[in-house]
Amino acid sequence: MSLPPLTIIPAGAGSGKTYTIQTRLATWVRERKISPDKIVAVTFTEAAASELRDRIRAELVRQGRLEDALGLDRAYISTIHSFGLRILTEFAFDAGYNPLPRLLTEDEQGVLIRLALAATDKAEAIMGDLNRFGYAWDFSSGKGAEDKFRERVLQVIRRLRTLGPAAVNPQLAQWSADLVRQHYGPVEDAEKLAAALQKAVTDLLQQFPEDLSVVASTSGVARRLAEDHRQLRRACHAEELRQNWGLWNRLRTLQQSTPHNALPEAYDQLTEAVTAAAEGLLRHPGPLEEALLHGSALYGAAQDSLTRFANGKADRGLVDYTDMLALALEILERNPAVLDTLQERVDCLVIDEFQDTNPLQFALLWSLARAGIPTLIVGDLKQAIMGFQDADSRLLAELQKQNSAAVTPLTSNWRSHPGLLDWINQLGAGLFGADYTPLQAKADFPTALGPLELVEFSARSRNDLRAEHTVARIKVLLDDPETRVWDKELKKARPIRGGDIAILCPTNKRLELYAEALRQLGVRVRMEAGGWFESRIVQIAWHALSYVADPLDRHAALYLGVTELGTETLPSAFGTLIREEELRDPLLAKLKPLRAACDEQLPASLLAETIAALNLYGLIADWPDGEQARANLLRFEEEAREFAAANRDALAASGFYGSDVKTFLAWIKDRAERENGQPDPRVRDEDAVQLMTWHSSKGREWPVVAVCAADSDIKCLLPDVRVNYRDFSDLDKILDNARLDFYPEFVAPEKTELFRQQLWPEAIDSARRLLYVALTRAREKVILEWPVYLDNGRERKSFSYFEQLLQDTGLKVDGNRIVTGGKAFDCRIIQVGKDRHPLFEAAGTGTTHSLPVWGRRAIRPQPLPEGLIPETIRPSGLGLELEVSAADLDVAGYADCLNIDFDLPANERGTVLHRCYEVMDGRHDLETIRMAVRHPFSPEEFNLLQKRVIAFNDWLKAHFQPVSLQYELPVLALNRQGSVVTGFIDLLVETEDGFWIIDHKSDQIEDRVARFAEHLPQLLCYRQALATIYPDKEVLGVCLNWITYGETMSLRLGEDQGG
Repeated sequence: MSLPPLTIIPAGAGSGKTYTIQTRLATWVRERKISPDKIVAVTFTEAAASELRDRIRAELVRQGRLEDALGLDRAYISTIHSFGLRILTEFAFDAGYNPLPRLLTEDEQGVLIRLALAATDKAEAIMGDLNRFGYAWDFSSGKGAEDKFRERVLQVIRRLRTLGPAAVNPQLAQWSADLVRQHYGPVEDAEKLAAALQKAVTDLLQQFPEDLSVVASTSGVARRLAEDHRQLRRACHAEELRQNWGLWNRLRTLQQSTPHNALPEAYDQLTEAVTAAAEGLLRHPGPLEEALLHGSALYGAAQDSLTRFANGKADRGLVDYTDMLALALEILERNPAVLDTLQERVDCLVIDEFQDTNPLQFALLWSLARAGIPTLIVGDLKQAIMGFQDADSRLLAELQKQNSAAVTPLTSNWRSHPGLLDWINQLGAGLFGADYTPLQAKADFPTALGPLELVEFSARSRNDLRAEHTVARIKVLLDDPETRVWDKELKKARPIRGGDIAILCPTNKRLELYAEALRQLGVRVRMEAGGWFESRIVQIAWHALSYVADPLDRHAALYLGVTELGTETLPSAFGTLIREEELRDPLLAKLKPLRAACDEQLPASLLAETIAALNLYGLIADWPDGEQARANLLRFEEEAREFAAANRDALAASGFYGSDVKTFLAWIKDRAERENGQPDPRVRDEDAVQLMTWHSSKGREWPVVAVCAADSDIKCLLPDVRVNYRDFSDLDKILDNARLDFYPEFVAPEKTELFRQQLWPEAIDSARRLLYVALTRAREKVILEWPVYLDNGRERKSFSYFEQLLQDTGLKVDGNRIVTGGKAFDCRIIQVGKDRHPLFEAAGTGTTHSLPVWGRRAIRPQPLPEGLIPETIRPSGLGLELEVSAADLDVAGYADCLNIDFDLPANERGTVLHRCYEVMDGRHDLETIRMAVRHPFSPEEFNLLQKRVIAFNDWLKAHFQPVSLQYELPVLALNRQGSVVTGFIDLLVETEDGFWIIDHKSDQIEDRVARFAEHLPQLLCYRQALATIYPDKEVLGVCLNWITYGETMSLRLGEDQGG
């Protein structure tokens, strides 16, 4: 009996897909349906290929088929790229290709791509004004407009390459342009629209030639009117209306009368006419033409660079991973005899994780299946989360749809305990509906852990505080000797360890908060981290090797001399260098003998001798992070060995000539810019809690999993490019029907939304799959953060993973149970508020170290003698607290609670809000504020914050009647004790009678009176400093502006409150 031509196995989480593959292949071998040496199995990672080979071999051995197990060594079980390379090398002569192509290195690839991008002139039409097309300086990454544009072109190149030979099809740009026109909607005559707007503006300015800010009753409206007038003046110039779409959009929102600010009726009528004319922006062809020009430049630059890149590789006889697939597919399509040969050589084709294929990979593998090679496909659409790497799960979905008779899903789950799996099945049905196959529990191990826990956050607080509450619960589990988990290897229960627990978040940025909280409680952490080259031990070794290579390197000598290894201080070392004398630190004397052999030894040998001369491994033995430092130093040595083994031609092509130490030092610095992750300090750390992103957790499992940060927003950002298909009916011609579509961003939010809505369903599907992956990693217990404050019935402009989960599954809490799909599950509920967890209050005090964290061993932390007067004081760091009662405070509200989640750490959020209160005065437009505050506000956020700041300024004016206002006032003064006081006063209000000190606070806390008492010493310290600066005018009081709550607390000071 022959094998079926196609078998598709949808394999849900924990359903045993690898076991299914190994047993099915072993059965086919035993039944003589296939020969072990004629198996081709394709995976997407080397680790997965190795595991699959080992497990198939083990299964054959278990069945007593030793010869077949040995024959498996001749089978081809590899990654898809290695499979493509095999076809390319074995059949090169048939197609006229080089039979021994060399894989280009990352260095070569980077150089060739940069050269190709530099040579193309297809983007000249927009390069002169990139800011007009949305490319501006990025404050967070430090990248300029050209860098951002280059990244966008590289994204288009990467997506184009997944289309194989269709990548250079000139029609792609035209198809994309047609789609942009279709979604943009109808347009009208540009000249008529501009003339209508200019006439409306002229009519208004003729009747009201001056701005009306003088007639406004409130300062906010006055500023708004002044800014409106400035924009109206700009609109008088025809050139501005010809391409300044930001100005058009601004004129859609002119200030009119309010209940407290009555403006002339004629002014309101004329502004309505301007606003109506400015609405013509939505029908103007100008933004559409710019979007089309933008898309044309991207496609032109990408396709031209791609051609140049291909020519550069061909000239050098190089291929990259994508070439392995594209050229293999070309050989199969052009040479039917090759397919005939493969049919004879291959008994079956096995493809794992098929949902992660891109169009090019699909076309290559499907060409083998349609040629008649029996094919076994294993995948799971519910775990298709690799779209950011250009995988396209729609291909598997369509394949299953067209071959429904070949689909046999797995129905068992071998991972999760039955009590937990029942809940997961309910979630799966909610997330995926009829497409979800319920799994039957096969894991029969006992467990004493309750399957579900919720950490319920009743109110919004800082991300780090919420992380502390979840971590505190994990700490309790680890410290409880009664907490036991089932050990799969030992087949028995044992006490829980850190390695049994995983914390999963959508982003690494959120994971860092949990890592820091765990470290504060003394819990080991295992998490991918960057900053390898910048780590202290690598910097010491790098500078030491630099000094050995060049003893005249004064910077290297200076760096080494002032570390804990040296004897210099910065003043003494600088003094020596200023006198143009040589540093003679004993540390440097240890390195000088190595210089003699520098020109003769390879960098790897010299680095080893340098490390030994300074005893660096001994040095780091006592460091608090000594294990990580050791791993970093070992990687440095491994990099040196890799440099020695590198192809010299490849290095030269990358701009690194020679194999000497100086070349190595430059090479490793360049390499670290691309690969700067710190290696794991231990191969296996059973006591370290694992922290991973939801994406990275796929394929992993732990006894206990905390699914965190589901309050993160689902992202659908524009501009973007996506692969689409004109026709799915013929999978044999999928590349011929593929297209790459451009989704631009516009100034008018309504137009941007039209294009975002085209991508939003895909973003929601991806969110569902990510949630499923994260929630199915646990064997015994799931701890789920429950941000109940998001489920408050209020409409929000963003949409989070948590809200998506609730919308799809109907999850709700009912007492000590969680209900979904009409079924209730017992659940431990931990309710928390905004305050810090008590464990962390204790963790922040009384910390001692047996050895210094850094520096010379002789320096030990000791308590300071009492009565010392500090040389300098920063008021914000006083750490004192005074008693304040609510009756002493004058509390006033000026705005509602702020409902904007910037998804920033607390300190960055505070900085953004502080800057808003400093620069937002109603006179600056959105782009100006974005530049000033260094944050990419949306128009809605900008309008909300501007109204808030204007309301605060109105309160300020009414309450204090200020003579002057000084923002971010630097303070440098001596206090009464002789200490230098340094800091910044957020806002100093001067009145006729004296000063008021105002401090902006972005804290999110319920008991603001108690927090006022904590901040009062800082404000009194500023008061004392101001008394020395302005002896003739007293500080009347202090005030805290609680930004988040739109509330001020003022305290009038008496003579006895001197600070």
